[in-house]
Amino acid sequence: LKALRIGDLGLVTNPAELFCDFGLTIKEQSPLRFTMVSELTNGCCGYVPTQQAFSEGGYEVRKNNLYSYLAHDAGDRIARASVDLLKKVSAADKRP
Repeated sequence: LKALRIGDLGLVTNPAELFCDFGLTIKEQSPLRFTMVSELTNGCCGYVPTQQAFSEGGYEVRKNNLYSYLAHDAGDRIARASVDLLKKVSAADKRP
């Protein structure tokens, strides 16, 4: 995961293909006015489904190297870590 800031814009990257709920959560919790979430950046570790998607089934939740091999809570963890990174880059210019 990586994050950078350009003025009021925050960009956070990850090597997964997040279900859109996670991207929306990152944007809602970002301290910056504008936030972009870039997926499949510097790698590809598969789909990151929501808990609801795991219960509903579908090809995205299959545990294998082709679709997804991450833990069921990976999306929540990626979203939390992404927001934490955005908070760090947001506060970078506020140092004394």
